[in-house]
Amino acid sequence: QGAFGSFAAQHIKNHCGPGRMVVISDLGFPYEVDPICRVVGKKNVLILQLSREGCDFNKDSRSYVEHNDVDMIQLHNKYDVETFKAQAVRAVERWMDQTKGPR
Repeated sequence: QGAFGSFAAQHIKNHCGPGRMVVISDLGFPYEVDPICRVVGKKNVLILQLSREGCDFNKDSRSYVEHNDVDMIQLHNKYDVETFKAQAVRAVERWMDQTKGPR
């Protein structure tokens, strides 16, 4: 368990300097968050939960990741790709403004 999270954390540690933003698009298990938090700090982790009507995890071993120690934003995708991308960027920018960004 946690191999993906450990691999991601090691990659972040080795290749991403302070103040850099990293997006992991397919984290699917809560225990994958912990190694990343240990590397970057819990206050620097944001989980975006994306949903769309007609899409779910019924045929997938993964599910929505929830973690009590990190911030989380839920976004519902009901727009075209460009509008949804802008919505996601705005949500992250608001979070960064409120938290003063990655530290």
